[in-house]
Amino acid sequence: MAKSSIVFGWEFKNIRLLADNYAKAGFYCYIPDVHQGDSLPIEFLQSVEPPLKTREQLSLVDKTKNTATVGTTLSPWLIKHREAVSKSLIDSFIQAVQAIPGTGKVGAIGFCWYVYNSVYHYLV
Repeated sequence: MAKSSIVFGWEFKNIRLLADNYAKAGFYCYIPDVHQGDSLPIEFLQSVEPPLKTREQLSLVDKTKNTATVGTTLSPWLIKHREAVSKSLIDSFIQAVQAIPGTGKVGAIGFCWYVYNSVYHYLV
């Protein structure tokens, strides 16, 4: 099973926990670095979705700052990692997994930004 990561990359703990659970169920799990070391930092999540207690205490200025941070960080990153760039990386990764001796079927799970690429690979 191949897992495509979210914008925070393979280092995001939730992605690795899911892979560990699939592995415990008997699957081989691989998480590619499709961002080539350019994943968004985990701290960026605080600007996107701060914890409820924090969010309740944010001033209008803080909320505006967070919105600006998201817009100026996420938009350029999404352009840099658009399908035209990421598809060839994912295709190469899937081909490498398929080349492993004894590999039968390959499944893929994509989250957030890479769900489209994971599904698209198997539909085309």
